[in-house]
Amino acid sequence: MEAAEGRDRQAGKGAPAGEPGTALSGEFLRAMVERYEAAWHAKDLDGFLACHTEDAVWETPLFYPDGVARGHAAIRAECERAWRGMTDMRYHTHDLFISLDGRRAAQRWTGRFRLTGSIDPPGYVATNQPVELSGVSVWELRGDRLSRVSEYFDALGPGRQIGLIPAPGTPAERVGILLQHLAARRMRRRPMA
Repeated sequence: MEAAEGRDRQAGKGAPAGEPGTALSGEFLRAMVERYEAAWHAKDLDGFLACHTEDAVWETPLFYPDGVARGHAAIRAECERAWRGMTDMRYHTHDLFISLDGRRAAQRWTGRFRLTGSIDPPGYVATNQPVELSGVSVWELRGDRLSRVSEYFDALGPGRQIGLIPAPGTPAERVGILLQHLAARRMRRRPMA
């Protein structure tokens, strides 16, 4: 019996993910995604935070100002900020991958929302236009909870969709390029650190 339990633990069955000597399982990850997405879509902060360790680190280009939220309080603040501006935000997981060592996972997802309210900081206002993005999140777990979430996606597309970044070939893009030239000139004058 102990040998069978040991094999199951090595295969990621019957043991919390991230426990020393265990590997993640597809079954565990599917259940985690169901809890994670259900809590997000229901705007259930307690349920969403329960998927994360108390000291979890969540990295995404959407977090202001530096792209990182550390701990439940910061994650809570970022969720509340997102839900104020993107009230209908929905994510869908397409694929889950387990790392070669069985200790991390990656989630390929798409998200859709409309910017229906302001996001402050930094001060974006509602456009009421649809926004789509796709990306990959890399998950690290401790026990059966996420200890680090690192999200990777192209922020240029959503930036264009909310009017932050001008469309290619437009007068607004040319103004942006002029501003970049002025900033580059200033940067070249500074001594290198």
